[in-house]
Amino acid sequence: MARLFARVSSLFLTLLMLVSLVVPIAAADVPSMENVESVCIVNKEHKQIVLEKDAKKSIFPTATVKLMTALVAQKHFENDYDQKITVTAEMDEHFSGRIFGFVVGEEVTVESLLAALLVGGYNDAAVILAYAASGSIEAFCEEMNAYAAALGAIDTKFMNPTGLHHEEMVTTAYDTALIGLEFMQNDTLYSLSKRIKYTMPKTNKSDAWNIYSRNSLISTVLTEEYHYTYAQGMSFGNTDEGGDCVVTSGTLDGLSYVCVVMGGRPASATDDTNHAFVVAKNTLRYALVNFSVMRLHKASETVATLPVRYSATVTEVKVKPREDLYALVPADTDVEKDLRFHTELSCEVLDAPFDEGTVVGIFKVLSADGKVIAQTELIAAGSADSHGFLIFMDKTRAFVGSPWFFVLLVVLIGGSVAVFLFCTKTGRKKIRKRIRFEE
Repeated sequence: MARLFARVSSLFLTLLMLVSLVVPIAAADVPSMENVESVCIVNKEHKQIVLEKDAKKSIFPTATVKLMTALVAQKHFENDYDQKITVTAEMDEHFSGRIFGFVVGEEVTVESLLAALLVGGYNDAAVILAYAASGSIEAFCEEMNAYAAALGAIDTKFMNPTGLHHEEMVTTAYDTALIGLEFMQNDTLYSLSKRIKYTMPKTNKSDAWNIYSRNSLISTVLTEEYHYTYAQGMSFGNTDEGGDCVVTSGTLDGLSYVCVVMGGRPASATDDTNHAFVVAKNTLRYALVNFSVMRLHKASETVATLPVRYSATVTEVKVKPREDLYALVPADTDVEKDLRFHTELSCEVLDAPFDEGTVVGIFKVLSADGKVIAQTELIAAGSADSHGFLIFMDKTRAFVGSPWFFVLLVVLIGGSVAVFLFCTKTGRKKIRKRIRFEE
């Protein structure tokens, strides 16, 4: 059935591809995120969340699971995408849901299976890859969970490689964004997920077939309504329990974002809008056009001055940031009005000797709500040699004013008195002895 749909769809491909480009426009207000459960948009370069809604809410992942399925499978077959895998009866027992139609005894290349998984979202491709890679669904899921944990996706638990509903299989939009960032680093998989069409080569059981993407953010095969020119690849899927879930990405002016929208549902019984696609399109566009990297502070600008001790030639030294401070901020940010600068010095006086570049504190830039958005070390902008006599005098002065000097003084005085008394007593005894001897 799936192959029949693909063949019929190809007849309309040319007409459906005639779609006008959607050009990003500035959006001052955050777009609506209604009719979806959670959203998380993360910048790739700065690993910074720029927009979110209940990003750490536990939710069923649906077919977004397939991103991790591809990552784990690819590790097993890396650099051998032409390797053929034979479909077995054991694999076939687990085929359900959205399937391409692979049959027992069919020999399929790893590349074709990954394409069927990522372009078409087919569950049988996921099962075949899992068995071929790890020997069983259970063993493969253990690898998926270990990989997720290593990425910091600690609120995610995988129970199958397909995304079909399982009560114990949960994730969050934030965790899925972390997995999406990892997925973007894999050129082979990321490129496959961007494909609108993939031609499945002929196998020993089947002729060549075209597979079309069902991600309507990047493809117009099914509808033009949600297409967004700047959206790139990733995954889409839905279940009754998890709703519509989409992971996509976009790049503009050198900045890339992973956009995760989960739990999209109709607003009413008559609503046929895919709200996950709508929210993903609008929030991704918002991130692309409303954030930029700004220089918040120059390294050459002095932020403080420290008095210098023990130097005969230097009385103070300028303190500057180690480097220029940049951060990803809303494009309309007024650096002077909207941000706060905080200087934390590690000392009140800098003792010579020291070299230029000596770390003397931390310099932070905070957003209006108090979050640190950039920081760097504070360093001395000059150097100074010490003067031995000044050190001696200061140490002496410090010692004289310390409790230890008082203790030492008491000990010395007490010792002197004791010695005097001892000597006086001893002298008296000698005099008495001499008088007795003379008598």
